[in-house]
Amino acid sequence: MNYLRVNVVMRILLTGASGFIGAHLALRLHSEAHEVFVLPSPRFRPARLARAGYTAVTHPAEARAEVVYHLASTPMSAAIPDREHEAVILGGTRLLVEQLSGGQAPPRRLIFAGSAAE
Repeated sequence: MNYLRVNVVMRILLTGASGFIGAHLALRLHSEAHEVFVLPSPRFRPARLARAGYTAVTHPAEARAEVVYHLASTPMSAAIPDREHEAVILGGTRLLVEQLSGGQAPPRRLIFAGSAAE
């Protein structure tokens, strides 16, 4: 029996795109022909995404994404105070959700992945 595989191309927003998991996910999504958008942070490392096609946005709603992978976090380090982890992880997630829900077409899915810093 032959099954028809339908490839659905989606608009996908990544936060934490230049981290270890984010960079690999960006490359995979790009290889599957999805439209990949990234929300760069001050720690953004574009060299990590050299082989992945993507568009950088300054506001999450700009991407008009159907799916958001929220991978942004802080690195696990004793040198980073707990308050900074809290501000980035909790505060950043809250801000992202607020900004996405205020758009005309919020995403259908929000996938959140934590880190060891949590």
